Amino acid sequence: MRTSDRHHRNHHNHHHNHHHQDKTQNTHRHHHQNQQNLHPGQSSRSVSYLDATVKEILEGGYNLTKERQIGSGYSSVVSKCIYKSHVDHSETIIAVKTIMKEKPKISYLSVSEIALLRKCRDNNVVRFESAVECRDAFVIITEYCSKGDMFANLKYLDDKLTREYMVGILRGIGALHSRLVAHCDIKMKNILITEDNVIKLADFGFAVQLRTEFDKIDVLNGTQDYWSPEMDIVPASFNPFAADIYALGVTFVGMLERRAIKRKNDNIYQIVMDYEDVNQRRMLQGMLKCDPAIRWSLAQIQSNEWLSDETPPPSPT
Repeated sequence: MRTSDRHHRNHHNHHHNHHHQDKTQNTHRHHHQNQQNLHPGQSSRSVSYLDATVKEILEGGYNLTKERQIGSGYSSVVSKCIYKSHVDHSETIIAVKTIMKEKPKISYLSVSEIALLRKCRDNNVVRFESAVECRDAFVIITEYCSKGDMFANLKYLDDKLTREYMVGILRGIGALHSRLVAHCDIKMKNILITEDNVIKLADFGFAVQLRTEFDKIDVLNGTQDYWSPEMDIVPASFNPFAADIYALGVTFVGMLERRAIKRKNDNIYQIVMDYEDVNQRRMLQGMLKCDPAIRWSLAQIQSNEWLSDETPPPSPT
């Protein structure tokens, strides 16, 4: 079976990336009274039901107007939209993810994604605004991150900005892991950047809630280039928190190399071995350890001297 088939049968998707498409990949319906306005800040505890189609919602009938598509994935599309307040007629730019219902398990997975987005509120996690179920889809509204995803920003990175972004990414992952939520699809295209250069983790389509930090899962999701070695063992049984750390390591090397790292073409261990800074090398080797039992923890990574080193600005010439 092709890898993509294995991914897609398990999950809906996503990709909440703002410039690039990416290949990867409750059942109860809550019938509430129709709500005539979808607006930021309305988050109810369950997913409200709106008797309308996605097309109707995005064409201005519910204070939302679609401006353009900014991302897509398995069974979903992300659009940049304008929300017009019915109170003061002010306009806000937001991101609207629509997850079509035609795929199996979509209802359960969409409700799960919404619940975890609500739970993991943090400055470095994309801000959840609202969600609704309609006739043919689930609609998730989040803040709009105008600079797009990390992959689209590689050409703008320098050493200082790279480290600042890494610190933000680690804080976002820490916010999830402290709530026993594993992201399960860490990669450059799921890391967004606001106008003010604040990192926001996005796309919780594969995220899972665990009961303890030692729990293991057996579902392989996400993007294979970011998989940890233990995810290749059959039958699958791995700790998703440790797998998140490995995926972070691949992400960080990609940021340093200014390109996507591909399993088929790249020996990531050799790339890291060639880095001159000993602390940088130690940190990445720790994140990429093949044995998840000795892979570095978030605390170890965050205290690494290379990451926290404040290099003085160059003297004016």
